[in-house]
Amino acid sequence: MKKAIVLLVIVCCSYGLSAQSTLTKKETKFIKHVAEISLLEIKIGELAATNASSQAVKSTALVLVSDYKKTEEDIKALAAKKSIILPTELCPKKQKFYTYFTGKKGNDFDKAYTKCTAKANKKGLCKVKKMNKRTDDAELKAWSSEMLVTLEKHKVLLKETCDNLKNKK
Repeated sequence: MKKAIVLLVIVCCSYGLSAQSTLTKKETKFIKHVAEISLLEIKIGELAATNASSQAVKSTALVLVSDYKKTEEDIKALAAKKSIILPTELCPKKQKFYTYFTGKKGNDFDKAYTKCTAKANKKGLCKVKKMNKRTDDAELKAWSSEMLVTLEKHKVLLKETCDNLKNKK
């Protein structure tokens, strides 16, 4: 009887371990990258409240900050499930990028923000699409599917904002 119980415990534990997905190095790196990009997008978006001159840029930044705060929460939850430690501060390269924006005001900020954010959005869409196609992890696939919808929404919003700035001239 004791052997049967021990065997049952071993089988249950083995099943629990195999049911829990392990991520590849690329998937782990991707999750950490998303966390850091979210930090950067939030910080730069919050800067728009004081440094942007266009109401369209300020409104766009508010939407992006809100969405990236949700992304930050979601990626933290996913990382916790996968035992991934996320960065809590920007790396020097991204900090330098943020510092660049702190020196911009008014129209200069508006142009730089919309141009850089649109470019980052395009790169983000590519990376998230690629991860969504390649991952076998169900939770990462579900998260990336949701993120694609958000990034597509941002793409449209950023195009409208860019057009608004161009028409303002």
